Amino acid sequence: MNRQGGKLLAAVLEQHSQKYRNRLKACRRRCDETAVHDARTAARRLLSLLELLRAIRPEIGLDKLRRRIKAQLDAFDELRDTQVMLLEIAARVEALPALAPFLHDLRRREQQLLTQAAAYIKSRPAGPLRRQLKKAGHRCRRQLKGCDLRVETTKVINILNAAVGSRRQAADPRDLTTIHHLRIAVKKLRYTVAAVQSLLPDYPLGQYDSLPAYLTLMGNIQNSAVLIRALEQYYLQGVPADVRAFFQQQQQALLEEFENHDALWH
Repeated sequence: MNRQGGKLLAAVLEQHSQKYRNRLKACRRRCDETAVHDARTAARRLLSLLELLRAIRPEIGLDKLRRRIKAQLDAFDELRDTQVMLLEIAARVEALPALAPFLHDLRRREQQLLTQAAAYIKSRPAGPLRRQLKKAGHRCRRQLKGCDLRVETTKVINILNAAVGSRRQAADPRDLTTIHHLRIAVKKLRYTVAAVQSLLPDYPLGQYDSLPAYLTLMGNIQNSAVLIRALEQYYLQGVPADVRAFFQQQQQALLEEFENHDALWH
């Protein structure tokens, strides 16, 4: 049994923390698409480890730190959605010329959001976050001393697995909200699995190898919903018929793929 849980968790927390802080520094130097993507990825991984720690020891007191990092991650959501739409529309504008003004507006919006993101990051001093993360590491060593990580992480994964199973049963392709809820549950499981792998490389997690593909499918459905909503908001006089038909058919194909997906939890 691994009874050095506190030390190991603190060490891995420090690794994730340093990587996240480095990604934020890169954004401060140059806030472009790559830097923002890397910062979001590092934030998600750090949040997943914090969620794992909270699940193992709820009394460890990480809520304030978690909220701080979650707020920084959420600050990039609109930029991320805009960049995803840009890629899709740029690939379709030749076949659907009516998309040209929308593409131009997305490019303008992306630059605006990048400027806002840069200003947001620069307005958040690094010191408080660094101190909060350092304190979290100390609490890990102290409160998780003697913790058997294999036992504790198995409990957490089982709980998340059950939540995914429940959401999967409730998922209905006719209601995109239910798919979104399932996606959130699967995302939590996926990133927790990744956190466990960083702690226990020999932990048997092969059964979750298909999680990324499953998440990508649901992410594409979510992106489709965001895009269709953005088109409706932009074309106030009505989305051009050929544009509406194309993206509705695209979404329907994704929903059919989801419905036929041989999910792990069936």
